[in-house]
Amino acid sequence: MPDWDIVVACDILASGNAVTSLVIAGLATALGHPKAYVRESAVLGLRQHIELLDVQRILRDALLSETSVEVKLAIESALRMA
Repeated sequence: MPDWDIVVACDILASGNAVTSLVIAGLATALGHPKAYVRESAVLGLRQHIELLDVQRILRDALLSETSVEVKLAIESALRMA
């Protein structure tokens, strides 16, 4: 799937029109993408579900291995909302 299609999919998943467990699984998978803008889009989608402990754990784990400053900032911002 092209990178921008993944970004659009992250946005759609975060829109709240899908089953939460599927949304989280799809967005968590996108956190492993090689492109930082795709990972950041996944973080923004996961942020919509930040009240869930699983999402907080996923983001904390991602923060440990994230190399992009922008994505790290997005993760930290999302976790502050928890």
